Amino acid sequence: MKHTPLRSSQIFHTTNAKPADRRALYSLIDSISEFSSSEKKVACDLIRLALKDSRKHGYHVLVAKHNQHIVGYVCFGPTPLTKTTYDLYWLAVHPKFQGQGIARQLLNSLIATLQPKGALVLRAETSGTPHYRRTRTVYQKLGFKEVGRIKHFYQKGDDLFTFALSLS
Repeated sequence: MKHTPLRSSQIFHTTNAKPADRRALYSLIDSISEFSSSEKKVACDLIRLALKDSRKHGYHVLVAKHNQHIVGYVCFGPTPLTKTTYDLYWLAVHPKFQGQGIARQLLNSLIATLQPKGALVLRAETSGTPHYRRTRTVYQKLGFKEVGRIKHFYQKGDDLFTFALSLS
């Protein structure tokens, strides 16, 4: 994909992912250097399930497109055993398009999707390693608050950070 920096006068749009978006989503995931190979596999698996049958599996994907190219996506679903809480599983923007407001637009579209369903809380979890510092900062800039931390969750020295965004 050829990269042209977005200007404020340029528009990208968000929409529900379609089966035809699968390869572009997999390519986007592969472009994210922060993701390990096992994380990339899980992200692709969730996309596959969402595109196969989102009602059955509970995973949903919104994509951000610019000039018909996918430049970002968000994967989410209802938190099991809750009525008003949703999990944000993945929020990713192609490295060439980061810092241009696409993550915020995806989040705004996600919120607009969830509020009519009665959602009150959106949760996100991430690693505590220095490698994921930027991810934690993005969540905070988007309005998420750190609500929990479990030491050595993933492995020794890799804490689980839990963030929440109030949708009420």
